[in-house]
Amino acid sequence: MSGADARLTDCAKEIGHDVDAAIVAPLSFRGEILGVLAAYGRLGTDPRFSAADEDLVRGLAASAATAVGTARTVAADRLRRSLEAAEQERRRWARELHDETLQGLAGLSLALRAARRADRRADVDAALDEAIEQVRQEIAGLRALISSLRPAALDELGAAAAIEGLAERLPEDGPRLELDIDLAFDRGRVPTRLDPDLEVAVYRIVQEAATNAAKHSGARTVHAEVHEGAEEISVVVHDDGSGFDPGAHTEGFGLLGMRERVAMAGGTLGVQSAPGQGTVVRATLPARHVA
Repeated sequence: MSGADARLTDCAKEIGHDVDAAIVAPLSFRGEILGVLAAYGRLGTDPRFSAADEDLVRGLAASAATAVGTARTVAADRLRRSLEAAEQERRRWARELHDETLQGLAGLSLALRAARRADRRADVDAALDEAIEQVRQEIAGLRALISSLRPAALDELGAAAAIEGLAERLPEDGPRLELDIDLAFDRGRVPTRLDPDLEVAVYRIVQEAATNAAKHSGARTVHAEVHEGAEEISVVVHDDGSGFDPGAHTEGFGLLGMRERVAMAGGTLGVQSAPGQGTVVRATLPARHVA
């Protein structure tokens, strides 16, 4: 007797039914057995199951197996996309550190070597001044990288302050970020801030949408609205960039990351765009505050 049959027998005996009057149908999906569906203890004077009963149970088992298998496939695909998105982010930061920080430090090393070789005091001072300026630039660059990864304002002051800081970190030759933020805690309508995970989700949606507009759309203006109502938070980010055809466009990891965050927060996300008409990102999230 298999383990499944033994469990079925024990269950049947426990509730007073004859295990012989039972139907056991495997939950089979693409050649894999995911479980079993068992029916026993038929109501009525005749406890035996008919052929029609057996067909019904096996049909239900097939439907259940498809549902379970599909859910597992979706979960595995979601995990794969999350891992790909994380790996893409690692590659991006590796490029940033290599192209900016490492090259800047190499230049600093050359400046200090020049100072050490200089004979005249004026040449030494000039080389040291150059080195000091390079150090200042590298500190500013590292601060920008750290802020992009996790701005301190997000933890210390909340989503509104972090989004306002984001406007200052966009490229100088990039779009202007216009903000319209109305969060209940900042306006004094509630005594506590949003749940930390929700604050991160709100910030990342605005950050990713604005960053995409700056890098890919050629937008001149990005307008971000974050409004909190009685039960939900609405986030709308639209730009005047080149737009794209959603039907012919494969979602990048940034948009996939937004979808994952919104789904984890129990919200919904929609993207509207067309060539030459800009892009609109809309998210609705349930409002949750720190207890």
